[in-house]
Amino acid sequence: KRMSAVVLEWYGCAAAPQSPFASTGRVEKAMLEDISRCVDGYILPAIGRRKVGSVGANLICAVIELVPQPDRHIVEGILKNVFDYAVECNYVASNPCRDLNLRGSIEVYEKPKKPPLKVRIGKKLGSAFIKQLFSDDDKK
Repeated sequence: KRMSAVVLEWYGCAAAPQSPFASTGRVEKAMLEDISRCVDGYILPAIGRRKVGSVGANLICAVIELVPQPDRHIVEGILKNVFDYAVECNYVASNPCRDLNLRGSIEVYEKPKKPPLKVRIGKKLGSAFIKQLFSDDDKK
């Protein structure tokens, strides 16, 4: 399968309200316009005609080097997600982006969940005091 077909297939799934694929379900919907611009401007002209299995880490690095700095993180994120999608669909055996240290992302940022109040207070006041405060012995 050609890279252009895989990228467009991936984009269609990413733009859909619900996706059965993990790689497309994580995509930040607010970035779809920027993603489309980067796909059309950088990714498809550079590697769109190649077979998805023939695109390796060296070619990915070469493509990213051609991208202007402001868009580089978007292109890195797209390539990581597209190859994750290609792995999910069994178009390729592994994601060549995994070997690269790409920091770009187009995924939804989720804040880390706060620990329960009991734990947060315990860190500040000391666990012995918290155990005494929340112990069930007082309620008898």
